Amino acid sequence: MRSKLLPFVITLILFIFPFFWLKPGFMDLGGDSSRLYFYDPLRYLLNYSLFAVSPSGVGSENIGFMTIPFVAFLAVAKRIFVSSTVLISAFHGLSVSMSFLFVYLSIVQLLYTATKGERLKEFAAVAGGLLYVFSPVSIFGWDKVLMTHNHVFLNPIMFYLLLRFMVSDRLYYLFCALLLTFVFSANFSFAAAPVFFAFYPITLVLLLMYKQWVLGQNIRWKQIGVACIIFILLQAFHIVPQIASMVTPGSVLYTSVFSAAGKYDRGLGYFSAIAPSIKASINVLMLPQTRELSTFLFFMIFVPFTLIVGLLRGAGEPQKYRKTLLIFCVGFLTIFFFATANIGEAGLSLYKKLFILPGFSIFRNFYGQWASAYLFYYALVFGMTLFVIINAYPKVKIWLGVFIFLLFVNAWPFINGSLTNPILWQSTNSRIAMNMDPVFVKALEYIRQLPNDGKFVTLPLTDPGYQIVAGKSEGAYQGPSMISYLAGKQDFAGTAEFGRYREILLDATANNDTTMVKRILGILNIKYIFYNSDPQVYDAFPAFPYDDVRKYLPKRQKEYKQFVDSLSLRLLESFDNRFFVYALDDKDVVPRVYVPSNVLSLSRVLNDASVPLTVLPNTIDTSVFFEEEDVELADARFYPAESQSHLLAMVKNPYPPRIMHHAFVTQSPSSFLYPLVVVKEKVKLWKFGRANYFSRIDQQSFLSAKRILELERFGESMPVLGTLRTLEDFNTVYKESRMSMNSWEATLARYYRYFDDSIKMIDTTDQSLLWKTEQRFLLTEYLRQHYRRVTLLIKNRDPIVSHRDYLEGITDMMFGNLLERTRADLSDLTVPYSASLPKKDAGPYDLYVDTSTYNVHDRLSVTINDARFQVPVNLKERWVKLGTVSHGESNPLDQGSLSLMEQQNMLTNNSRMMLESELSATDSASFAIDARYIKGAKGLVWKIDDWQPQSYYLLTFSYKTSGEPFVVRMLESQIKPEKADGTSTIVEDMLKSPTWQQYQAVVRTNTHVNTGFVQISPSTDQLSLSRIELKNVSLVHIPHPLIVLAQNNGKKVEPKPTTSFVQVNPTKYKIHVSGAEKPYVLALSEAYNRRWRVSLADSGKSIANTRHFQANGYANAWYITPEDVDGQSEYELELYMTTQSYFYIGAGISIIALIGLLSYGMWRFIKKCGHV
Repeated sequence: MRSKLLPFVITLILFIFPFFWLKPGFMDLGGDSSRLYFYDPLRYLLNYSLFAVSPSGVGSENIGFMTIPFVAFLAVAKRIFVSSTVLISAFHGLSVSMSFLFVYLSIVQLLYTATKGERLKEFAAVAGGLLYVFSPVSIFGWDKVLMTHNHVFLNPIMFYLLLRFMVSDRLYYLFCALLLTFVFSANFSFAAAPVFFAFYPITLVLLLMYKQWVLGQNIRWKQIGVACIIFILLQAFHIVPQIASMVTPGSVLYTSVFSAAGKYDRGLGYFSAIAPSIKASINVLMLPQTRELSTFLFFMIFVPFTLIVGLLRGAGEPQKYRKTLLIFCVGFLTIFFFATANIGEAGLSLYKKLFILPGFSIFRNFYGQWASAYLFYYALVFGMTLFVIINAYPKVKIWLGVFIFLLFVNAWPFINGSLTNPILWQSTNSRIAMNMDPVFVKALEYIRQLPNDGKFVTLPLTDPGYQIVAGKSEGAYQGPSMISYLAGKQDFAGTAEFGRYREILLDATANNDTTMVKRILGILNIKYIFYNSDPQVYDAFPAFPYDDVRKYLPKRQKEYKQFVDSLSLRLLESFDNRFFVYALDDKDVVPRVYVPSNVLSLSRVLNDASVPLTVLPNTIDTSVFFEEEDVELADARFYPAESQSHLLAMVKNPYPPRIMHHAFVTQSPSSFLYPLVVVKEKVKLWKFGRANYFSRIDQQSFLSAKRILELERFGESMPVLGTLRTLEDFNTVYKESRMSMNSWEATLARYYRYFDDSIKMIDTTDQSLLWKTEQRFLLTEYLRQHYRRVTLLIKNRDPIVSHRDYLEGITDMMFGNLLERTRADLSDLTVPYSASLPKKDAGPYDLYVDTSTYNVHDRLSVTINDARFQVPVNLKERWVKLGTVSHGESNPLDQGSLSLMEQQNMLTNNSRMMLESELSATDSASFAIDARYIKGAKGLVWKIDDWQPQSYYLLTFSYKTSGEPFVVRMLESQIKPEKADGTSTIVEDMLKSPTWQQYQAVVRTNTHVNTGFVQISPSTDQLSLSRIELKNVSLVHIPHPLIVLAQNNGKKVEPKPTTSFVQVNPTKYKIHVSGAEKPYVLALSEAYNRRWRVSLADSGKSIANTRHFQANGYANAWYITPEDVDGQSEYELELYMTTQSYFYIGAGISIIALIGLLSYGMWRFIKKCGHV
């Protein structure tokens, strides 16, 4: 009897102890899901759950409908509990206690077919339930948990209900399961798709196998099919809008599921980055991955030991129980694979192949997404095998008691609440648990009463869009904006929400350009500014979530207040002199819905939102700019002159050449399996053929990286034959290597063959000079990296040192030849430009040059259509109008160039410094360094003070060396260094050549830098007779200003109609239009989405769907003609988000299904009562 009571006593205790986690009045809010639904569920429901437009930022599509049942349930519970603290504690208690109870019940049920020993079954099931709750990995992650974290207790409950249905065929269990899926719909939505698909499909398969193979019963397919249909109908209120979004190209869901970017970039790429850090041994012990582990946790070896011994000993159990063990162990091992992935190269390779499946990218963070299913089935199988052991070896119960005691000891920080209330990451001493400040609550109430004519921005700005609010006495909230979720106002809490305006805003704040700051706020419909001056929300968080913004914005609250004052805002209200609400003037803010007085059109290529903000600063407040070239109503058009420079093309995407191919090798060239590797590589190359230039060259570069890795991993055991003397020998050895691959010569000959073939392809192809130069540049980068690795290998590996002179000689010869053949001519710094202007848009164009990337050394001129313009220097304005040029059929503006009138070397005598002593130096362009005189191997250094951020530089010089190699580095220091030295290396290459070689490197600098360094030093600290000679050392800034042609046709601005609007809800607006005699543009300052529609209010007729454009870099705009409105000049329009309509349809279906389900349940209950 006592053993029967034990699990329920434990359940009660587990429900109670979370009530001690929080002090009265305190709440653990924050995190990605905010958890504000525990504080004010009704406001959360109204401001977030019910509408398809996000309450934060620019108002993107929001599909939060799945939270409605759960938040509504909390709203009812809040009326009962009143206190949010009690509500949170009660929910934590239910989560922990139900997790244990239903794991326990599930194990008891599965032990039904085992041998007798009811009391032992109870103990085994209790142990399994406690392991599920208190395992070292289970106790983490309870702070700021997401709504979908409910799967911790839902999975055991749903498993038990489905198991009981399989055993008894009673529909009651299906009825309860279906009701649970509705209440916790968030756990059955797209947001929880990874955890859902990690648990339910395999669970259903295992239970069906259990029913048919173990119980020997027929599967009730009809009932299961009907239950699945009812489940879908119950979830229709969020599934229907989610499906509608998923099939809309460009939506977040569509990109995640179907696009190559979703599959490979965010899916496979992320998986490949984290998979190596996940260890199978850690998973076997149920320990947390990527955390520092104590040796104390070795006691968890008891779990896999129990599993293995129990399975071996289980052969003596009844046949049905052996089948049960087999079924669920197979299920457990399957989930173990998906939760670990890193099970040898074969496991990783198989897992990667799965990413080709649509939607599989949801498992990119595989460990966390399979963890709950893995923990559940591990606990399940542990309990089942533990019973076998303690039934056969009763003394094991003593060890079981010790194990459970140690489990409790390790879980004590979880039990006492320390793990659930940690110090917020990278804060000084702010904990998660906080009590709401009544003054802040008063500020929220004031904000709630403000009109919806503009959005909010919260200061201090964070990086990710989090808001920080300090508690009244201690703790802090760190999560999505409370202004959005509790006050119902669209709020920009972080720079991430500014989209394409982010960099412009940060640059403007760093440069104290308050005018530009206000213009950006205005074009985003941001009218109100909420400033929290509490030092606890900024000064107490020296890093996250302010890492990046602090490089631009003030570092302390005292300075932040000065920044806010500099904006000259209108103060609306102050609360306790800590919370301030400001407003911009109406004239500085574009309305939520409006007809612009000017329409500007930008070429799609001109992907720079700052152009219309800065070129025509006096009109942008009432203008819309499109990324469409064919907008009929455009009053002015902007076209970029695009750079055709091969120099810039090579560094548009910074540093990809320096990120080497991620090659991997598993077989040694001496392995009997290695010929299969060779065949596989040849087949891959054969597939590409010689016509697919880029893919073949890229594949050969990848294979060459594998050869280098083979030398590094297996080179010590590979023989050195001494057969290479000349370059011709490489081809001879390559042909002979088909018989034997296991030698240094064979590996190097294959390496040489790959690059030799790639170089010949580049030389003979009919591709453009730009493409050829770029390919040579890429190959040079690979060769330099490989050269350095092979040189270090030969020098440092003891078994290889005996052949050092020979190997150095052949590698120097090979790499010298290849580097010379891949060298590109980078001497011409004239930047050719081309512009594509439509012939129909003939007329005068104003020529603008962006001076934001100028260097003080630049002396630039622009030539276009035989007209030459000299660009002024030392200008304060960003854009310089050089003049006006004409475009027409006889003189099209299609070609031009920008050139340096003077190529000034930035490496001057004044910038050069010898850190110890210098052997000889003639001038800044030619000198020699001897390593004997360089103490500490620091070498020669140039310091460049006027180092420009996000700029391009060309470093060139000639060199030859003797003895040990040298190293050339380019470094830069930050404007506001976060590290002690404040420098980072952007180039590091080895210099080694007995004959004169030319070195050249093109680099792009980072943001937030102001000082550069060029350093040449020995590669080691050894004082030897090593020597390097240098000639013609030069560093030149490569100009790359944006050049814009603005149409200057003097077009008369037509009068625009007047409008007024009423916001019905966040997804619907009613607009009154009058005086619409001509076509016009209607703009909506919400995030562009194809599901926004315009219709006539009286007829419901949808209009201008094919003329729906993105405006202002984020918003919606429609080009409306008199024909769209049947020639009327005054009428009513409706703007609405169709996603909301899909929600209404789905909600109707779900309500009908819920009523039907409840009616059926009540009918069955009444029928049963009547029968009794």
